[in-house]
Amino acid sequence: MLRTDGISGNHNSLQANLNKRFSNGLSLTAAYTFSKAMDIGSDQPGFTDNLDLRRQYGPANFDRTHTFVASHIYELPFGKGKRFLTNDMESRILGGWQVNGIFTAVTGTPLTASADATACNCPGNSNFADAVSPVN
Repeated sequence: MLRTDGISGNHNSLQANLNKRFSNGLSLTAAYTFSKAMDIGSDQPGFTDNLDLRRQYGPANFDRTHTFVASHIYELPFGKGKRFLTNDMESRILGGWQVNGIFTAVTGTPLTASADATACNCPGNSNFADAVSPVN
């Protein structure tokens, strides 16, 4: 992200979380976030238009609009105090095991269309894709 005076960004989100505590050895968690991160220039190595910085205000390069995460823990029903294989030897070998998992789904990062700045003879910079035209 570019660092200079007069540059700002913001992030707003709505977050929801659902938990199902242990019952019969199963625990579930699901979380969803809807968010929007906006700033100036985080997706560019330099400013495209130094005279109008507000024109570059848009989704930040780290913006992820939708994020969903689900996880589970399942204690296997084997061993001491469980339903199956409760004798001493089997309990020591097979008792206390869990099956765990995490699933994550996230939207992609924003796309910024830009163009090479060779038309303005200013290497290391870029143009907005809609501003590319012959230079007079």
